[in-house]
Amino acid sequence: MIGPDGSGKLEMANKLADFYSWKVVNYKKLINDKIEELNRLEVHIPNNPEGGRIGLKEDELGNINDGKPIDAAKFVPWILDYLGHPLMKKKPVPVEEGQEEQVEEEELDDDTKKKRDIEAKKK
Repeated sequence: MIGPDGSGKLEMANKLADFYSWKVVNYKKLINDKIEELNRLEVHIPNNPEGGRIGLKEDELGNINDGKPIDAAKFVPWILDYLGHPLMKKKPVPVEEGQEEQVEEEELDDDTKKKRDIEAKKK
């Protein structure tokens, strides 16, 4: 929700959350808490899907600390993690039966397909 300070954004968000069983994300608090946590670390690393680690590069954190703007998309993994969708590598798509044959079919040239069809008719 967007609005000036004191306009009732949090109150309305909490009412909607109660009504729809949503989870309220206080974006500003979430980001500030995460930045404070990162500032306490000695080593700053970028996001790491294999370890589930969500962070910022040293220069990105420095830019934030200096008050410089940073792309808001950098914070999406933090929000998703807060909502219970941790950072991870995308799982490979399971191969369904017959799908491998279909891929192989597309890779065959016309002559090979004709020969295969003739062999299949003989059987």
